Amino acid sequence: MELLYTNVNWLVIGIGAALSFALGGFWYWSKLFGPGWNKGSNISPTNGHPLPALIVQAMGTFLLAWLIGIAATAAVWWVAALIILAVANTLAGGCMFS
Repeated sequence: MELLYTNVNWLVIGIGAALSFALGGFWYWSKLFGPGWNKGSNISPTNGHPLPALIVQAMGTFLLAWLIGIAATAAVWWVAALIILAVANTLAGGCMFS
């Protein structure tokens, strides 16, 4: 269990998660690909995106960055467990947008 947090560079994980989340926000921005995504997903966010969905997406992004950070030092079982958590969290957040 210690392998999940002992040899991990938390600063890099935090920066990577923040940059990835920011890139996603920029990607789905209303002036870039957001209108096409909204039309294709049959979503019309009139007052912006729901805060709980953004929080869950940020958590999923952090879990994925953490997974990448420990992939070289953790046992395969723990990596698989984190993959499942990251994917489940991201899917749960994606469902909150509709």
